[in-house]
Amino acid sequence: MGAHAFRLVAVFCGYYLTARLGLSMDAEAGFATLVWPPTGIALAALLLYGYRLWPAIAAAALLVNYQTGASPLVACGIGTGNTLEAVLGAFLLRRFVPLQNSLERVRDVLGLFLFAALLSTLLSATVGVFSLRAGGVISVSDAWPAWRAWWVGDMLGDVLVAPLLLSWCSPRLVRVHPGHVLEAVGLSATLVLAVLASFGGFFPLDARKDPASYLIFPTLIWAALRYGQRGATAASFVTAVLAIWNTWRGHGPFALSTPRESLFYLQLFLGIASATTLLLAAVVCERVRSEGAARESEDRLAALFRQAIAGIAQTDLAGRFVLVNQRFCELVGRPLEQVLRLANADVTHPDDRARELESFRLLAAGGPGFTLEKRCVRPDGAVVWVTSSVSPVRDVNGGVRFMVAVLQDVTARKQAEAALQVAHDESEKRVEERTAELAAANAALRIEVVERRAAEQVAKEAVERTETVNRELESFSYSVSHDLRAPLRAIDGFGELLSEQAGARLDPEGQRMLEIIRSSTRRMGQLIDDLLAFSRWGRQALTPMEVDMDQLVRSAFSGLQPGARAEALDLRIGPLPMAWGDAAVLRQVWTNLLSNALKFSRDKARPVVEVRGEVRDGMNVYSVQDNGAGFDMQYAHKLFGVFQRLHTAEEFEGTGIGLAIVQRVARRHGGDAWAEGKTGDGATLYFSLPAKDSPKALQGLAGGAAGGGGDAAATVPAAVQPEATPRG
Repeated sequence: MGAHAFRLVAVFCGYYLTARLGLSMDAEAGFATLVWPPTGIALAALLLYGYRLWPAIAAAALLVNYQTGASPLVACGIGTGNTLEAVLGAFLLRRFVPLQNSLERVRDVLGLFLFAALLSTLLSATVGVFSLRAGGVISVSDAWPAWRAWWVGDMLGDVLVAPLLLSWCSPRLVRVHPGHVLEAVGLSATLVLAVLASFGGFFPLDARKDPASYLIFPTLIWAALRYGQRGATAASFVTAVLAIWNTWRGHGPFALSTPRESLFYLQLFLGIASATTLLLAAVVCERVRSEGAARESEDRLAALFRQAIAGIAQTDLAGRFVLVNQRFCELVGRPLEQVLRLANADVTHPDDRARELESFRLLAAGGPGFTLEKRCVRPDGAVVWVTSSVSPVRDVNGGVRFMVAVLQDVTARKQAEAALQVAHDESEKRVEERTAELAAANAALRIEVVERRAAEQVAKEAVERTETVNRELESFSYSVSHDLRAPLRAIDGFGELLSEQAGARLDPEGQRMLEIIRSSTRRMGQLIDDLLAFSRWGRQALTPMEVDMDQLVRSAFSGLQPGARAEALDLRIGPLPMAWGDAAVLRQVWTNLLSNALKFSRDKARPVVEVRGEVRDGMNVYSVQDNGAGFDMQYAHKLFGVFQRLHTAEEFEGTGIGLAIVQRVARRHGGDAWAEGKTGDGATLYFSLPAKDSPKALQGLAGGAAGGGGDAAATVPAAVQPEATPRG
């Protein structure tokens, strides 16, 4: 059997048996009795184990009322009222108190009396009497006596039985020392004797005339004071059982003409006695709990006082030490016994006594607490700096009872402050020296600034003159190059005419020299054409737009198919970020880079050209890598110079202008061009362009759109250096 099932059976049996006992004691109309323990059993069961036990209460109430002679409907009505009474009482106690089942608080006892004994019992009495009247069991004239007996019986069940079960079935919150066994036996014997003396019929007593019925109160008070709520409820229950039994037999001060009338007045007396005892026990428990909390608080404060890292002292109004902790003794350098024979002035430096005594005088006159720094003198003459915070403890009338001083050792801080002051003085001296040095340096700096500004102005004028010369030189180069084309065409034409008409009459040496003249003329023409192209790329206005570099690469490569070796070429084009620039100009860049890669890798069995792109720090970086002839990195700085070649014309054709155009276009867009390579192991040519929203892109394209160069040095054709070594 589970725990819940066992509780259901126990509640059912307890309710049923005590109900049968109560109904046997002269019940009004057979149903309303002044002795009704089931009310307390039902309430305690729901408070201890929850609302799930209500079916046992309902079933027991229904069965006992049906067996008493009620019809099924009347029995159901009475059972419903009894069940709702317990549920309502438990709900009100939990919701509005909230109840602690041990009843060791005054609010718990008062809540039990108000919500359970007085209020919830009204529901059961009203529903029960209404059911009896509706079923024709009682007449209208019998309704009030039945309701009164019902209510009083239920109320006494909540006052006597419920507290007994709750206190003995709940853990005790306050441990009241029970004393020894002899005291408990003596209390029990005294209680039984007092009840028998009052209600046993040994003496002819009348409750209205004789006070002997109150003999039970000293023993009830004894139980409450010494044994708490458990003792109070047990004593009240024993008293009620003996008193009811003897009164039912016609004995005691409440034995009147009828048992019903006798029990009514007895129940009122027992209710008052039980309520008084329960309240007294609750007050005692709260007092014990408060005293325990106070002792615990005192123990904590004592531990804090002993272990505090600050020195703490209690003094009387004359400044004599009453109580000090170990840290205070350490600060003043004296043992506890000696300190308690001294006054505050005895441990204070003579120079600080007057100031401290004045502060004590103001405090004793009603002033607030104070904090000051002073020196304590130890017996060996050592001085300890402390911060002393003094607070008064006043009585109810506002007078000062004693004073508490808290001392913190600040000797290390004082020493640090002294050292800091020395350092401060030295620092001020150094500052003065440095200020003088800085003043002299500032004067020299002003002179230097003036001189530098003059130099910057000269440099600016020189740059402007250089740019003017560069522009004039570029214009001159363009004009000269353009003007030289006509004479070169004439030389080449006359050379060709001479070869056709008189070539047969020339000896081999003459024919060779004529061919040298013609080839040199054609090479000079090519150089002039490249120079014009270079000048044009530096002067042409740029039209910025978003450029699909992948499409632009494929378009540029389509015009550079390597003819018969196209099937051997391995062209790899990786993902390329979109660019922002002039599409036509950028196409020429790709054309120059791809043609350069094809030219220098043509001698490989399987030429490989790889095009890649990535984004680095806001710049789009593009590269063309080949597996061709490569170059020596010590000559990388010459690679992008005009007419600079790192290979001879016999090895690879070209004029050395293509990569110069690449660098010039990249710089006009706000980027740059560079290269990496290794002789015989290929080369990688890079160029970078700013992203669309980059300030570099906007500045570079703005300069390019105005027709400027962006690379003043590159616009000046370098003198052809025939001694330059490999690649161009």
